[in-house]
Amino acid sequence: MIFFKFWGYFTLLFLFQAAIPMLSCAQSIDFGHYHALLIANKKYTHWKQLKTPRQDVYDLAEVLKNKYGFAKADIDILLDATRNDIIDKLEELKSTLTSRDNLLIYYAGHGKMREDGGYLIGSDAKIKSRSRWLHFRTILDLIDYKNGMEARHVLIIADSCHAGKIFSRGNDDSAQKNNNETNSAWLFRMNKYVSRTALTSGGIEEVIDSVGNSRNSIFAWELINRLKNNDKVLDMRTLYDQINKEVHDRARNAVGEEAQAPEYAPLRGIGHSSGDFIFVPKGMIMEPPRDKNTQGSEVTDRGWPDVISIAPMPPKDNSVAMWSNVVNRKMNWNEAKAYCKSYNGSGQSNWRLPTLEELKIANKNALGVTDQEVWAEKNNQPAYFNFEFGEGKSKVGSNYPHHVLCIAD
Repeated sequence: MIFFKFWGYFTLLFLFQAAIPMLSCAQSIDFGHYHALLIANKKYTHWKQLKTPRQDVYDLAEVLKNKYGFAKADIDILLDATRNDIIDKLEELKSTLTSRDNLLIYYAGHGKMREDGGYLIGSDAKIKSRSRWLHFRTILDLIDYKNGMEARHVLIIADSCHAGKIFSRGNDDSAQKNNNETNSAWLFRMNKYVSRTALTSGGIEEVIDSVGNSRNSIFAWELINRLKNNDKVLDMRTLYDQINKEVHDRARNAVGEEAQAPEYAPLRGIGHSSGDFIFVPKGMIMEPPRDKNTQGSEVTDRGWPDVISIAPMPPKDNSVAMWSNVVNRKMNWNEAKAYCKSYNGSGQSNWRLPTLEELKIANKNALGVTDQEVWAEKNNQPAYFNFEFGEGKSKVGSNYPHHVLCIAD
């Protein structure tokens, strides 16, 4: 959303107010871009072989691609992965994902717990040596928002024994839907705030790989079929509520009262901020909630380039710098740099990409914009600034296209 500040220019204010009704009616919640890392450890060098992990991962990948629009290129599948294979892929994702991204990590394979916590077992791990076991703490460090994993939502789904050891024990501090909150408002809120959550196929007990000739584990079958048959925008908490009892009941019929029961909760201490991972069926659009206190003075994220384009951002503090209109398409860094160099707006010929400091000032003094990334230059290297309420956020380096604003001194 954009909350417009009064700059003292009546004409400018009029233009903003005139633009808002046209934009608001066509807006939808921007849920961002989706990525998946699906890990199927079926064949082990030293551990018992498993039956269902590969089929579980293949079936889940098909649902994510066909039902929820995950691009094939954004679904990474690791088969019989070692500890280092998993770490390397998470490091790669950490270096490329941005605040518009959602990351789903799915693991099917052996798990183990010791006095110091829970582990996922690499395909080449030995039974009595932990050197090739992957501690949950290592995974949490890699997805920690405060440590540089910028993806807004990260969800871990672990179908393995003892996976519940990933959680810090204590009261469940998940966000709760307010009694008078509409579904649109709830999903808007869950999408807006950073989340780090996990769904496990059981607690600290052992879980079932397969029953009879089933192609999937009990947990994976229920999860995949719920996703396949869903026709609504679905937050992860709701999905958990739908599968929890069914998984436990089917497992109890197979092994008795000590059967697995799925768990879902935030992952504490790594940047979770009361959001949630959201599954959006392909082609589905959801309008943002209308707030009676702000209606008429806001637009959604997708509308902000159009608004800025009719009202260029004001000069930075204590200077005569000019801002170009925002470019209502995204470019890579070299394209953005060339665009600004050739830009000739307002009769100026000295346009360039702004510095991070200049964008911070623009963020502070101009429009309040959420989660929109604009190219900058730092020591002749690519950088970008994420417009947010408050101070915003900056980062050096990026492989993704971003919006472009140019500045002239």
